[in-house]
Order: sequence, then C-alpha cells, then structure tokens
Amino acid sequence: MPDHPATATDLPATATDLPATAAITVAATAAAQPRSHQAAAVLAAAAAGRRRVVHAVVAGTTTVQAVRRVREAGSDLVTIRTGADGAAGPALALVAALAAQLAELSTGLRIDDPAAVRFVARGLDAGATYVAGGPLQALARRPVNDAAAVAQALAAFAAIDRECARPGIVREIGAPAVAAPPALLVTHLLADLALAVRHGARHVVLGYPALGNLVQDVAALHALRALASEVAPELADGGALELSVTQWTGAPQQVPTSGWAAAAAATMAAGLAGAVQVVVVPPAAEDPEAPGTGVVAGVEFTRQMLDMLIDQRLESSAQLACERSAIEAGARAALGSLGLLGDADIARAVADGRLLGRSGGTRAGRDARGAVRGVGSTAPGWPVWQQAPALP
Repeated sequence: MPDHPATATDLPATATDLPATAAITVAATAAAQPRSHQAAAVLAAAAAGRRRVVHAVVAGTTTVQAVRRVREAGSDLVTIRTGADGAAGPALALVAALAAQLAELSTGLRIDDPAAVRFVARGLDAGATYVAGGPLQALARRPVNDAAAVAQALAAFAAIDRECARPGIVREIGAPAVAAPPALLVTHLLADLALAVRHGARHVVLGYPALGNLVQDVAALHALRALASEVAPELADGGALELSVTQWTGAPQQVPTSGWAAAAAATMAAGLAGAVQVVVVPPAAEDPEAPGTGVVAGVEFTRQMLDMLIDQRLESSAQLACERSAIEAGARAALGSLGLLGDADIARAVADGRLLGRSGGTRAGRDARGAVRGVGSTAPGWPVWQQAPALP
C-alpha cells in the first residue's frame, strides 16, 4: 500500500469523469490515515465549543468544483446521496475524488436505499468518515412495506451499523420526513438508536426534522437528548452522542420562499437548543445550468444564522417545560409498547402502523400556536397520535 495520499493530479476533476470501479481502485491511496477521525473530530469540536457544524447534502453527480464552493461557503461536512435505486457508483467516485482533491473537508455517504449497503465498506475505504441513513427512513420512502421489505431494510442497516463500528466513523440516524407529533419522531429516532448501538456503532448523531414551532422543536431536542442516554447507556463509556437538526424534509419547490422560511425556523431551533449541527437540504430544485448553487446559498444562509445565535438559548418557560414533559411521556409510552426494541419488535410495529408513516404522505394537524398535535387522514395508521391533545 502506498504511504502517501493521492494528489489532485491522480484523479479527474469531476466525479462523473471517474468510473465507479475507479473509486475502489483508488481507495487505498485516497484514504490517508489523518482522515480516519475527521468527521468525529469536527463534531467533537462543535460539541465542546460554540461553533455549530453546517452539514451540506449533495447528489452523487455533483462535481468536485461544486463541492469546493460549498466548502468555501462555510460547510464543515458534506454527505453524498447514494440514490434511491441502490446505485451508489457516482457517490463512491465523488468520495474518492474529494479525498484526493479536498482532503480538509469531512465527507460521508447518505444511504437512500438498503440496496446500497454493499457500497458502504468501499466508501469508508475510499475516505468517507460519516454514514447517514436508517431503516425507518428508508422504509418511509416506499409506498408499501411487507414483511420481506422490513426484514431486508433491518438487515441492511444492521450491516451498515457494524461497518460504522470502525474507529472514527460517525453514524447519523434521522427520523422519516413526516410532519408528525414530536413524540412519534423521537420514538423513531430512539428505536433506530437502540438498533445501531446494539450492532456496534459508537459515535451516533440523531437527526431531528424540525417542524416549524420553535418552542416545540426545542422541547423535542431536549427530550431526545434526555431519553437517548437512557436508551443507549453504552455510549456513556467511550462513545459519543450528538443532536442534529434537518432544515427541510419536503419535496423541492419551484418557488422556494416557504421552504427557506422553514429552514430559518429549523436553524433557530438548532441554535437555541444547542444541537451540534444543522443539515442543509435546500428547498429549491437545483438549476441544471448551475448545479450546487442552491446548496451554496443554503450553507451561507445557515452559517450566518448560526453565528448570530452564538451563546443564545431559549429561556425556560412553563410552555417549554409542558411540551418537553408531554413529548417524553409520549415517547416513553410508545417505547414501552414496542417491547425490547429488537428486529422482531420493530417489524411488528411497522406492520401494525404504530411506528411508520410514509414520507410526503402526511398533513400536519396543528393547534392555534402552530404546534403539531396530529397527522391528517393521508397518513397510514397512527391512531394513537391523531388524538394527541393540545397543551394549555
């Protein structure tokens, strides 16, 4: 194995110029030893200090030059989507190219489909130090989930979790992109957290999809932090657990004004709750003539907002305490109904509608203050959560 990393002349300038097989060929040279703990070091520094991590999400077909612009705009971490069909070749190629040409940037893979599990080890070998995605997220993207689909997703992500037991690898778990009551989203995250830790992951980031009500979102993050330590006590012994907020979970918008408003609310919630990072997912469809510009704008916008929120926290109030108490109680009750949080427990909960809704197929039921109390009729199942009461 060569004892030096690849240089900028070793690889083509764009990810699309690099065949998928080449990502494997250059893996040994592209993965320099100092990169092995890169993402973990970035998150640890954010947790210890005031600066929050701005985490951009890009497509596997994005060019290295576009990612360079994202980095210059203020991104500390970039994850690359593997695609919804399990074809992760372009994403692997981009990881390898970035490892060689933009080594100071932390990079990772975002698994959209359980079929992409076979590429994760190659991605880590090629220089990725961060892996995002979870079984419930993947299942929520499907219109129908039978027992075979659930078993496949659970097995695939168990294998991913075991790969992420490598030293210095960060495992991100996110809730499905569903506008549902926070207690349900917290339950999703805790269920996936229990599985990931059981399979060997030791540095975990929990990604909460903000819902647009500042008090409720901050309360949910406080509740998630408290409950996660109970669900995964193993992380207290040499592990790490951090919280992240995802700005946007809807479909791309041709007129993105409302999407940027949601992104602003999510960024405020992250800053005021002390979350370690904010995931930038631009609400606007990318301009094919200028790919990456939406991500660049999102990163610049997010960095400025987080800098403005340095050292600020949402003050304690009766409403904040009431929201947190209700979320914790709801999540505890849901976790209790799931049993031991094994694969069989999760599979039964998905099958009977207690645990999973379909991304993009819900309509939030909000109270007069804008807090989410239930889901509309387009959501499959969830009878318990549709009757969640409004708080005083």
